[in-house]
Amino acid sequence: MKNVLLLFAFQMLTIVSWAQPAYEVVEAPHWLNQKFVNAYSINLIGATPDDVGQAWQDFLQESGGKEIKTLDGEVYYCKNVTFPAISQQPFEVFFQIYSDGGSGSFLTTWLKQGDNFLSTKGDWAAFNPVSRMLIQFSFHLEDLLKSKIQQENLQRAKDLYPDEPKGNNNE
Repeated sequence: MKNVLLLFAFQMLTIVSWAQPAYEVVEAPHWLNQKFVNAYSINLIGATPDDVGQAWQDFLQESGGKEIKTLDGEVYYCKNVTFPAISQQPFEVFFQIYSDGGSGSFLTTWLKQGDNFLSTKGDWAAFNPVSRMLIQFSFHLEDLLKSKIQQENLQRAKDLYPDEPKGNNNE
């Protein structure tokens, strides 16, 4: 019995030591325009909805997106977005950002080309490039947040320890 418990403890320790951060993209239908439509979601830990919203809008504009506007105050829309790793044809991108109720935010996005929303049901190979894109965005957001924190810390240090006025040396 003692050996079984030791083996179980060793297995649990191995599983915990190999655990990776939770960068998981989920494909599932979400409510959009009064119907359930296939979407992709990612939980961005440590980011506020405002941080995610600004970074995602910048990302869409860098990808050629035009006219980001709200549809209903919660879901936003952007047209002419190009993601070459997914398709050479531009997308209409719908997105929603909301708090996860803890220390992060969810980004849910719908990708539409023509009359169809991107889905593994219509294109079984679609998930991997979308997943990689959203995970890459999460790393980019993490870098932005680290930079923002560093800038805030530098400003706090300047406020606490202002430079001494120059020319006040009594030498």
